Amino acid sequence: MRMLDSDTKVVLVEDDKPLGSGGRGSVYKTVCNTVESADGRTYNVACKLVADGYRTPGREAKIDCLAKIGKTSRICAAWPIEKVRDDGKWVGYTMRLLNGMTLDEYVARPSTTLLEKVKLAARACRLVSDMHGIGIVVGDVSMANFMYDHASDELGLIDLDSVQVIDREHGAVYPAAESFERSPEMAGKVLGETTLTSRSDDFLVAVMAFLMLFDMHPLDSFESDRSSSEIREENARKRRFPYRKLSG
Repeated sequence: MRMLDSDTKVVLVEDDKPLGSGGRGSVYKTVCNTVESADGRTYNVACKLVADGYRTPGREAKIDCLAKIGKTSRICAAWPIEKVRDDGKWVGYTMRLLNGMTLDEYVARPSTTLLEKVKLAARACRLVSDMHGIGIVVGDVSMANFMYDHASDELGLIDLDSVQVIDREHGAVYPAAESFERSPEMAGKVLGETTLTSRSDDFLVAVMAFLMLFDMHPLDSFESDRSSSEIREENARKRRFPYRKLSG
């Protein structure tokens, strides 16, 4: 158990086993914390501890901006709530905890029907479009960043600290931090130094929907000994759809 401070309370973090972990940090459960969203839904609270090298002033300001948006947004997402500190130093933030399993896990189940996949793909598209409506480009659009709870039929976005968001109050754009897939806008550029438009997400959502429905990547060529990521990026940049060449 780890005790951290936020602006409003002491946060007890169950840091023995993460709910999820990546290169930029790990997410843990907290003890006895809930939060109510703008549309009246109650969420348990998790805590993301940011890896040492990513505790930058820019990321800290980005969390503040996202937390402010999340207070009034009705979009289902793992919105940051408030920053947490350890001995006065910023180390991460609390966030809404979304239940269920990631879309890639849910889609991979033998019991998931094609109709379910179609409906979830359409809902994921709408969710990304709703984010565009409030000035956010998701950037890292993938099934791994959507959480689906079959019991409540709730689909939401996670890993929000990687999105691109406009801070209108301070006249700043906090860039997308990562993306497993590459849109034509991203090709050959460095994320974190590149301003994306919603067209980047539109492209990546199309790739994700294809993967969900056909269990195949639409930009794989199967014709080269180069890495699949290199081939996909080149096909994205050149607007090539290799499946056009396949009979049937």
